[in-house]
Amino acid sequence: MLLLTAEEWIVCLMEHAPEDSEIEVGFTGLLGNVKLNISAPGEAFDIAESSNVVSGLELDGFDSDAENAIRNLILRARSDTFRYKNKNHRSTIQITVNQSNRKQLYLTLGALVLSVLLGLLFKLILPESVQSGLNVYLLTPIKTMFLNALKMVTDPVVLFSIISCLAQFENLHDLGKIGAKVMGMYIFTTLLAIMTGIGIFLLIRPGNASLAAMVTDAAVETSGTAEISILETIVNIIPADVVSPFLKADMLQILFMAILIGIAWVHQMHQCR
Repeated sequence: MLLLTAEEWIVCLMEHAPEDSEIEVGFTGLLGNVKLNISAPGEAFDIAESSNVVSGLELDGFDSDAENAIRNLILRARSDTFRYKNKNHRSTIQITVNQSNRKQLYLTLGALVLSVLLGLLFKLILPESVQSGLNVYLLTPIKTMFLNALKMVTDPVVLFSIISCLAQFENLHDLGKIGAKVMGMYIFTTLLAIMTGIGIFLLIRPGNASLAAMVTDAAVETSGTAEISILETIVNIIPADVVSPFLKADMLQILFMAILIGIAWVHQMHQCR
C-alpha cells in the first residue's frame, strides 16, 4: 500500500506538470531520517482527488462533503510519510524513505548542548541585573511550570504502565516467575553498584580527609531530627485511600496500588477463562 501510494503521487505530479518540464529528484537527510524530494513546475492540485488510491475508495452512503473529509483524514494519517506542497508555482512531493529511531535522542542531546551554550553566552554577555530579571521573570516560571507538568503526568503514567504490563500475563504463576527474576536482578545490580562504589573509593581515596570530622558532626546533628524507621517505611507502603498517594506523590504507595490492581486483573481474567 505504501509503495502504491508513492507511485500514485509521483504520477499525479507528472500529470499536472507542463510538457517538456524538468522534474527534479533529490534526497535529504536530517537526524538519521532520509527523505525523497520530487518537484516539478505546475499549478497546485488536490492530491485527494488526483490519487486513485484515495479517490478510488468506495464510500457508499456518504455525500460528497463526507467523502472529501474522509479522504483528507486518510492523507493526514499518512502525513508523516507523504507530504505535498506547492510554492511559487512549483509542486513538491516529499516521501520519507527511512525514519530513524534515534531522532528523539538526537533532539534531546542537541537541546542539552544548546541550553549549556546559551547559559554560558548569557553569563558572559548580559549584565548581572539583566541576568537576574531574566531568571526571575522568565526562566524560573518556565522551569516551575515544566516541572509541575512532569509531576502531574508521572504518577498516572507509572500507575497505568505497571497495570498494563501486569495485565499481559495469563496467570499468576507466570507473573510470580517474572517477578522473582526482576527482584533477583534488582538485588544483584544493587549489590554490584555498592561494591563498585566501595572498591573505587578504596582504590583512589577521593576527597579531603580533613572534612570527615565536619561531615560526621553534621550527620550527628541531623540524625536526631531525621530518623528513618524501616518498620514505618514498610507500614506506610499501604495507603489509607486511593487519592492520598497522588496528592503526596508517594511513589511506593503508587507502586503498591499498581501491583495490587495488576494482580487482581490477572486473577479476574484467569477466572473468566
